Amino acid sequence: MGSVPKVVVLIDGANGLENMANLNFKDCIQIVDFYHALEHAGLVIDALIGKDHPDYKSRLRRWAKRLLKDKVDALIEQTRQECAGKPQAQAVEQALHYFVSNVSRMQYGTFRKAGYFIGSGVVEAGCKTVVGKRMKASGMFWSEAREKFLPW
Repeated sequence: MGSVPKVVVLIDGANGLENMANLNFKDCIQIVDFYHALEHAGLVIDALIGKDHPDYKSRLRRWAKRLLKDKVDALIEQTRQECAGKPQAQAVEQALHYFVSNVSRMQYGTFRKAGYFIGSGVVEAGCKTVVGKRMKASGMFWSEAREKFLPW
């Protein structure tokens, strides 16, 4: 790791992961997985207007486009203004907390321009392929006692 110019950590945005990344990878760039962000955008929109609202999908698409343009702060502010004084304001604020806590890790336009992946799908697929192939090949077994790979 000491020879790489920059370490990028893709996280899901859960509490505590930022500290873990900072402890293990000093000065790393942290990125919240874009697809996790979209899941949480759906929660915000659901709290604001409901999943059955005719504008739900179009709003989710707008969130995606604006997130890709580094507009997370504007999305937070606009959503707060829209729900101010309404009964759902507290639920919306709870859903927005995910974004408020991860603004710096959601600058997707900037990250993409720098050439960084913003989604963990590529990494997950690579792990599944490499590890799965190694672990699930016929005749391969693991032993807990010796904690070594045993090719019988």
